[in-house]
Amino acid sequence: MRVRTEGDIRQSLIKKTPLGSKADQVVNDLRTKWSKENIMLLQRPGYDRGSRGYTVAVGNKSIGPIEIGWYWTSIPGLPMITYVFATWVFDENDRLIAVLVHKEIDAP
Repeated sequence: MRVRTEGDIRQSLIKKTPLGSKADQVVNDLRTKWSKENIMLLQRPGYDRGSRGYTVAVGNKSIGPIEIGWYWTSIPGLPMITYVFATWVFDENDRLIAVLVHKEIDAP
């Protein structure tokens, strides 16, 4: 199995929800894709947990983070699950300005 990078996942999501899209259209698209999730536009920024080593607030409103997938990983003798999350971030005009992707490892 090929593990996709956060950048690859981000580009794939941007193709499906292009930058500049209106918030209500993105909400509808995401509700169709992830119908079991509680998808709603939040009146708070998204948080970029990127490679800078610290968290940065981005935008004015956001959707997420939403768990969009997971996969098994391991190091010798220790199985782990890696969860993949995405956050869609909007500006003051409710236009999509960023899609943030991060991964978290769940292990004992």
